Amino acid sequence: GHVLATLAIVKKHDLKPEDIATVRIRARRHEAHHTTTPSKKYPKNAESADHSTFYTSAIAIKEQAFGVQSYEPEKFTDPVVLDLIEKITVEYDPSLTGTQGINEITTRDGRQFQECFEAPPTLTDGEIEDKFRGMASQYMDERRIQEIFNTVWNLENLDNMGKLAKLMVFQSQ
Repeated sequence: GHVLATLAIVKKHDLKPEDIATVRIRARRHEAHHTTTPSKKYPKNAESADHSTFYTSAIAIKEQAFGVQSYEPEKFTDPVVLDLIEKITVEYDPSLTGTQGINEITTRDGRQFQECFEAPPTLTDGEIEDKFRGMASQYMDERRIQEIFNTVWNLENLDNMGKLAKLMVFQSQ
């Protein structure tokens, strides 16, 4: 949710990394503690990056996008990302309920932007396909991707899961 809120702010106001003075994320207890441990502030791999509010917010600001490409190893040491991480604070806000959170971005020229968020909504079938296609297209052609979709959306007719498993295998590059 906080990534979507960060993206909404930076896209709406066309903010660049050099515009950012501070980012304050107010979250529920679990998110405020689980995603901010010292080992996650400066992640060294995709697993810790995926669970880092600092890293994911910094990438969202820098790239105005967030996806599988956000976990490329060279990004963990990118000086712009590291500088943004230093500007981000995450705090527990006991007034928040359910899956709520609040992102606040202050720019170097004093402008302040706020976006409330809920946990991301459930994806539609089309959004799931778009997300998979975005990740898989670097490893397989559109025909293969469509064959996977046809198989998955009709699993009740599949007599052998091995057929789906074979479709998911690709040659490493």
